[in-house]
Parts: sequence; C-alpha cells; structure tokens
Amino acid sequence: GDKYHLSSEGRSKNVMELSVNGEVVPSKSQSKDFSAKIEVDVEVGAVNESGRPKTATLQVITLSRSDDSAAESSLLNNVKVEAISADGALSYSVDGTPVEYKVAETLELFSMVGKGATSGNNDSMLGTDEPRKPGDEWEVNGSEVAESFSKEAGMDISSESVSGTMKFEKLVEIGGVPCQKVSGTFTMNSPYLPGFPANAKFSNSTMTMGMSGAFPTDPTLQPVEESATMQMSPTVAFSAQGKSFELKTDFLQSKTSKITKK
Repeated sequence: GDKYHLSSEGRSKNVMELSVNGEVVPSKSQSKDFSAKIEVDVEVGAVNESGRPKTATLQVITLSRSDDSAAESSLLNNVKVEAISADGALSYSVDGTPVEYKVAETLELFSMVGKGATSGNNDSMLGTDEPRKPGDEWEVNGSEVAESFSKEAGMDISSESVSGTMKFEKLVEIGGVPCQKVSGTFTMNSPYLPGFPANAKFSNSTMTMGMSGAFPTDPTLQPVEESATMQMSPTVAFSAQGKSFELKTDFLQSKTSKITKK
C-alpha cells in the first residue's frame, strides 16, 4: 500500500567481445549502452519475504531513453503499468498486454520491483548494529553481501572476497525530513560466472560497487535520495571442441534517484 513518487536517471552498459582462436567474431559479440530517465508514481501491491516489492502499479508520467549517445526518445507518457516479480523474472504490462522488450528493459533499470527474494537487504548488508555519529566508518557485512549476491546472481562469492567500508557523513534535512547522509564503496570477487564449462579461467572478475543516500532517521520511511554504481570487466578463457575461446565483458550500471512519499 505504500505510495511514492520516483524521479530517477540511470545508465546500463553491457559490452561483450568473443574471440575464437585469437580472432574476434563480430556476429557473436554485442554492445548495448543506454541511458534513461523516469518520472513515476508507484503504489506497492505486495512484498516478498525480504520486504522487497514483488507487485506494483506504476503510473508512468514520462519514460525516455537514449541508446549509444543518440538523441533521447520517449517510450511512455502518462501510462499505467502493472509490474510483477515471479519466479525470478519481471514482467510489465499495460491493460493486460506485455510491454515491448525495450520498454521492459528500461523499466527494469529502475528496480521498482525486486527480481528475486535475496537473503539480505541494504540495512543488513551495509548497515551497522552500533550507534554511530557523523564521521564514523564501519566495514560492510561480508557474509551477508556474499550470500545475497551469490543467491541472486548465481555467483559463488565467498565472504573473504568482500571488502568495503561505509561512512556516516552528516545529518541533513531534505524536504522537511531529517536524514542521515551515508556513503560507501565495496568490492567482491567471483571465481567463476554461471554458464561456462568447468575448464574456464576467469580474470579481472572483481565487481566494484559504490553507493550513497539520504536515509530518514525514521526507519519506517523510504530513502529520500539514493545513488549506486556497479562495474565489472571480467575476461573468461576456455577451450572446447579443439578451439580456444575468450570472452571479454564490460558491464556498468549506475542510477541516481529522488523519492518522495505520497
């Protein structure tokens, strides 16, 4: 039943280059890089066991997208969209008809419904059990981060490979709401990615994440501002059927949001 207005912009970049016996195969390589903006009123319908929304009604005021730095184009204007997360997949529909792939892909960037039932949440992974004052720093919960990302992304991440710190920067007031300004960065390493043969060798498989936000001192309220960046550029090398393969990937996702409770 929670209602809020979301104003957000983000970027998603996913570049993959496949080489076979040292030669790049253009037909098996791909590049996708888009930026998007959204203004939307969200009403949460239901949440999963982790407290993440699994159904929501999205009154999309504007949704626009720019691919590969091209001119921005409008995707939706004043349209009601039903968003549902089920069995690890997201679906978006208008009057019972699924939206086209490009629209769904763009909506997914803004994470208004959860894709899965992760074992942790931002508070348990990045928060602290001890009282903190402005200027204090603490380590992220490596075991919670590892378990959550391993479950959702299908990676095998150990708690020992997770490192990072959070910082309580200062107290601020935004729109009359007292907030704690918190920021931090952390990294994690996966020894493999799902879907590759057992002989695959991975390099540069460290994922780096940064986040900051203004979180109300009242824990029942949603964040007022949030920003997050995730970046990873792994290389996978393996052999099959007498050939050597190498896959280079460059992944980046970033987002900044302002949330106003309705």
